Amino acid sequence: MSWTTFLNDTMGRIGALQKETPEMFAGFNAMSKAAKKNGALDEKTKEFIALGIGISTRCYSCIGFHVKSLVRL
Repeated sequence: MSWTTFLNDTMGRIGALQKETPEMFAGFNAMSKAAKKNGALDEKTKEFIALGIGISTRCYSCIGFHVKSLVRL
């Protein structure tokens, strides 16, 4: 399976979960937005740290999402 297919499938499952728990996802999105604000570290550095955490925990969806974010940055 390609990474694109894997991430699209994962996004589909996340979308279904989001419909069932909108309050939880609103909180997650607020946390994500706050975490990405520039401060002591810029957003790109934070994404590299998040990618490292994803790799160390073998969270394949985390790896894919953070690589996708880094490409965007």
